[in-house]
Amino acid sequence: AFLGVLSVFYWDQDRVHVELAWSPDTRHWERIAPGRDLVPHGPLGRPGNGCRYAAMRPFVVGERVRIYYGADDGRHNADPNRTGGLYLAEFTAHRLAGLQGTGTVLTRPLPLAPGTDPQSLHVEAQGAVTVRIVPAGEGQARLKFELDDAILYSATW
Repeated sequence: AFLGVLSVFYWDQDRVHVELAWSPDTRHWERIAPGRDLVPHGPLGRPGNGCRYAAMRPFVVGERVRIYYGADDGRHNADPNRTGGLYLAEFTAHRLAGLQGTGTVLTRPLPLAPGTDPQSLHVEAQGAVTVRIVPAGEGQARLKFELDDAILYSATW
């Protein structure tokens, strides 16, 4: 699968948001969480909290995914004297981003750092999601997600 980044203009807010998308083949794309900003906006007038414009694509650097974006401090149409800059959103490559529907998913073996408490798994979701940790050898574990008409945004230790 392929990960993409897009800029979406919301008329009611007069702001441009950066969202994630995925594709099985680079021809057909699905937004992972429509309306959910990759980096939540703060108050207008503060650096980076106005409009955001995605760079070309996500970059994988080692175990990290980097998403560069331009951002300013104001609204798209109402604030002509905005100031902006270049920003970076970064997350680990092994994070699960976006499942929706009903069914079961078993991840590939993921590294489990020594001393990690499996009970410290944090899941961000809407609807009914059950997560089980399945041992997968020395220093590794798999995550088994069971969704019942749900949206899974992320799971992290």
